[in-house]
Amino acid sequence: MSVNVAIVGATGAVGQEFLGVLAERRFPIKELKLLGNWAYLRNHLKITVTPPNGQPMRRSGYTLTIVRKEPDGRWRLARDANLLTADSPSP
Repeated sequence: MSVNVAIVGATGAVGQEFLGVLAERRFPIKELKLLGNWAYLRNHLKITVTPPNGQPMRRSGYTLTIVRKEPDGRWRLARDANLLTADSPSP
């Protein structure tokens, strides 16, 4: 089994020590992101989608968005995930 790991401030002494511990212990990492110029946003959405010639569908759930600061100072989307599911019908 592998896991995803994010290390905030990995460019500092604590982050570098943590990276050393992971390597020494051979921690099963699937994806590793070093977060110096990274940020995440967590949100809860409620949306209504109406397909062509269809009935409106209501969805809601949590989102997680990860952005990265580029050398030019702009923040750009790096990853985006959502867990939107069908809302229960109103009584």
